[in-house]
Amino acid sequence: MGGKGDSGGPGRGAARRDGLPAGHEAESKAAVKALERQLDVLTRVAELSRGFLALGGEEVDAGVREHLGVAAEIAGADRTRLIVMHPDTSEGCVGVYDWSAPRVPSDMPALPEALHRFQWSMRRLGRSELIQIESPDELPAEARAEREDLVARGVRSALSIPIRSGDRTIAVFGFETVQAKRTWSDHDVDLLQLIGEILTSALGRKHAEAALRASESRIQQIQKLEAVGRLAGGIAHDFNNLLTVILGFSRPLLRELPEGDPMREDLQEIHGAAERAASLTRQLLTFSRRQAADEQVMDLSAMVSGLKTLLERLLGEDVEFVLDLEPALQGVRGDTHQFEQVVINLAANARDAMPEGGALKITTRNAALDAAQVQRVGLPGAGHYVLLSVSDSGCGMDEETRAQIFDPFFTTKEPGKGTGLGLSIAYSVVEQAGGAIRVEGGPSKGTTFELWLPIAEEEVIDAFDEDGAAEEMGSGCVLLVEDEDSLRRLARRILENGGYRVIEAANGVQALEVAAACEGRIDALVTDIVMPRLGGVELARRLHGERPGMGLLFMSGYPDDRGCGPDGLPEGAAVIEKPFRASRLLARLHEVLEESSAGGA
Repeated sequence: MGGKGDSGGPGRGAARRDGLPAGHEAESKAAVKALERQLDVLTRVAELSRGFLALGGEEVDAGVREHLGVAAEIAGADRTRLIVMHPDTSEGCVGVYDWSAPRVPSDMPALPEALHRFQWSMRRLGRSELIQIESPDELPAEARAEREDLVARGVRSALSIPIRSGDRTIAVFGFETVQAKRTWSDHDVDLLQLIGEILTSALGRKHAEAALRASESRIQQIQKLEAVGRLAGGIAHDFNNLLTVILGFSRPLLRELPEGDPMREDLQEIHGAAERAASLTRQLLTFSRRQAADEQVMDLSAMVSGLKTLLERLLGEDVEFVLDLEPALQGVRGDTHQFEQVVINLAANARDAMPEGGALKITTRNAALDAAQVQRVGLPGAGHYVLLSVSDSGCGMDEETRAQIFDPFFTTKEPGKGTGLGLSIAYSVVEQAGGAIRVEGGPSKGTTFELWLPIAEEEVIDAFDEDGAAEEMGSGCVLLVEDEDSLRRLARRILENGGYRVIEAANGVQALEVAAACEGRIDALVTDIVMPRLGGVELARRLHGERPGMGLLFMSGYPDDRGCGPDGLPEGAAVIEKPFRASRLLARLHEVLEESSAGGA
């Protein structure tokens, strides 16, 4: 009858009604299940990607930790770890994210220890090589430390996937199994790598947004400083003229009055008040970024050592004062007097934060910073820097206060006990020197201010001692131009006492008339920069065309004066800042005349 017997029974050749060989039914079901699982996984990955697009800020961290469990489930792993490197360097680490199954101990080693013990793997991952370990026993002898670690933690199999950006590894996505051995196919690896790229991209966007917010905050800070600085600079400019007169007329009187004279004591008080006012003016100009920094290469360790006695008196006996100074500190470029004021201000703030006593430590160190570290500090680029830190054990400050401490006129002190300028000035001084200042600490944890400054290429030199400058007698004719009458009288007296013949004018237009009427030689022009009708820069340009051998010395209330006029100051022009001492004015004029004489020879 044929039938089933004719076909050999229900063997491999038998056909089902759906047209498939009966022997392939199990394989077909398995293939369908595999496709369904693959579709499910791809759908979850797509949802994961879309979900991260909607997350922002700190939500990203929570999202990464939540989806590590999803990745572990897809990988069939019991533990997973994502290590994200800094985008600009393979040395810095942005974050470490771990996940462990509920019934599995979360005993993955801490990152510093892991990087030390897993050197064999880290070298390969740094070359963007995939590492799949089916069993710890298969690891080579050189990876003994890793094998011992995996065995001790009960790891059966492990997978480490490098996440790349260009030619660099920017993250490592790791998986471990402890309940069973596991191998991962190329398809598994590609899928897990895609998930790792999504998570790493989301974290990268988060850190980019944080960096942008920090930059915007910095720009706002600069704008606030500039706005208030313009006001402070204008006030200080006029104030400097008055102080120059007070100090200039009081110094000769102090020298003439004998010791014990009651008038001398009164005059000393006046002179001392004017000196303090001049110091305050310099602070205002520094804050407004209009103070001409007397820059030189300095040793911050030596500078702090020189302040030791003063700081001990400032802090008092109930504050333990410790200096930890690097003896071979690299030199930095800046204004010594300004940095002395910064350290004194920081020490005074620390003392106020320790009303019942405490400890203050000042440290200096040489440091080499990589790209990740300079970004954290706020410096322009990796390289060699000098650190000066001031740490106290005081009451500390909360995050809200830390966010405002560099704002001009912000203070936590009672009315009348603080100007709110000290830290703004410190910020300006450090920034003008090309560095960065940062603060760490918290409530009841004390405060540490870190000043980071780029090292200078030149060697450290001694500061110029203005008081020790010799008053050299000169000769020749000087055209003095100053619109402030009292300041012009003072400058004329100084110059005449120094041996010069002086002709004067109250502004630039008058000075042109005086010069035209002078038939003899004018050896030097000493002029203010900002004046009504005709400023000093344009005046110098016109007179220099008529008298090319004439020396030029500009008097400035603040360095913004130097940009006045259509072309600004001539290159290499000599400038003396107000308020100035008689010895300083005569010394600068002597230098100008020597240079003009040498140029005309």
